[in-house]
Amino acid sequence: MLTIPLTSPVTAGVAASSVRPGEPGTILRYMHQFQQEFMAHRQLNLDFVGQPEDRYAQAIRYAARTMATSRPRKIENRPVIFHTLRTALYLVKYGLKDETLLLAAILHDSIEDGEATAEEIECYFGPDVASLVVGATEEDKSVDWELRKQRNLDILRKATEAQVLLAAADKLDGVTMLLTAYDQQGAAVWNFFKRSREELLAYHSRRAAVFVKRMNGQNQELVLALLDAENRLKQCQ
Repeated sequence: MLTIPLTSPVTAGVAASSVRPGEPGTILRYMHQFQQEFMAHRQLNLDFVGQPEDRYAQAIRYAARTMATSRPRKIENRPVIFHTLRTALYLVKYGLKDETLLLAAILHDSIEDGEATAEEIECYFGPDVASLVVGATEEDKSVDWELRKQRNLDILRKATEAQVLLAAADKLDGVTMLLTAYDQQGAAVWNFFKRSREELLAYHSRRAAVFVKRMNGQNQELVLALLDAENRLKQCQ
């Protein structure tokens, strides 16, 4: 199993202590507790997650429960909730603390990899959050890989600013986890994928170019972090 330390690129610079319920920093505290629980017991315990009025706690509970039966992410072999929390934390790290965006980040795989519905998310968290989650959901993974990836790029080119930011943080975590896996497993990490290293990196380059164009000079720290991760991935043989 891929080992991810509590002190990782996404947690750097994000304070977990001395924060009030409902503040973005609470997401990090919940993630640390999730990690400790999971490493100790190999299961998630939701009992500690926040007060009822804490919207982030509500979203974490909902995401964890609706994705409880999801297949673990193939590279790190851990529940999807870890990825969605890290996605939210990347947004916080790079100065993006809009509640709607962060709630959507926590929930962004709840439909695609879980049992949530857009209607239910709208009922619990509002139409703006639901719209972002739907925008982050890949509808049909059964179609040909090349067609799927081209469709994803087409969607990204037309996405709203908030959708692009969410996608950038999502992909930054994915690439960062791939880099971590490569450090631990070497070239064997490419065996997780159905396409060759060259095909994957070619798609990543095309995707990075779309992010640069869509960001258009905005949120430079986030896009630069993504580009840096992509460039480091190219060095992995």
